[in-house]
Amino acid sequence: MLGLGLGFGFGLWLATIPNPNPNPNPNLTKDCAKKLPPPPEPTPEPEIEPAKVTVHGDPMFKKNGVGLQFSIPLGLPTELLSWPGKAGERFALSGTTFERQETGHQWFNSFAMSVDGKEVFNVSTGKVERGTLKLVADGQVVVPSDVTSLSSAVHPGTTLELATMFGKKFKIGHKVAQTLTVRSGDTTFSVYSSKAAKFAYKGNQFKFRHLNVRLDSGLPTGATGTFAEMAGAQPMSKETR
Repeated sequence: MLGLGLGFGFGLWLATIPNPNPNPNPNLTKDCAKKLPPPPEPTPEPEIEPAKVTVHGDPMFKKNGVGLQFSIPLGLPTELLSWPGKAGERFALSGTTFERQETGHQWFNSFAMSVDGKEVFNVSTGKVERGTLKLVADGQVVVPSDVTSLSSAVHPGTTLELATMFGKKFKIGHKVAQTLTVRSGDTTFSVYSSKAAKFAYKGNQFKFRHLNVRLDSGLPTGATGTFAEMAGAQPMSKETR
């Protein structure tokens, strides 16, 4: 036995001190570890919403609320946006405008999309028995119901949905506004008809009815053309300036 003299006439014998826990629990550490809460899951990266891009009115290009008015040659199909598809095909969106001669104000009256030079659809404000959109898909005039859905034969990866917009605010004269939703791969955009709300006279609201376009999924990846330049995705060309 080992003794430690403290100099006060008594000794402390370490070998005789009893162990207060002669049978330690070997699972104590493990039990405590089990009670610890699991580490928190890492916070996921927030999803980036696509920029809100619309072209409406006479005509105004808007990205996230910032507007830029522009014009294109009257009555001539003008390519506005082009982008590559997943299979290497080339999409192109073009449009035509008309104007009010007294003021020179322009509105869009047609949009068309082609893939590798072949027209998939053409939608316009042409005269129709029902609604305010004349849709030609795969070369055939589409007679709409309240909701009409179809897949393109020219480009099977593209679907078209034509829907009627009900409600007083969507009235255009004695007719109603309609929306064409186009989906192809990761790209979705909508073309919709509107009255010329700047006029108080309903006759002029109908006479100058026009089309607007909204890029629902944002600007397509790799896009070029007038819309891409106005959105800041491409340098502004002399033609667009």
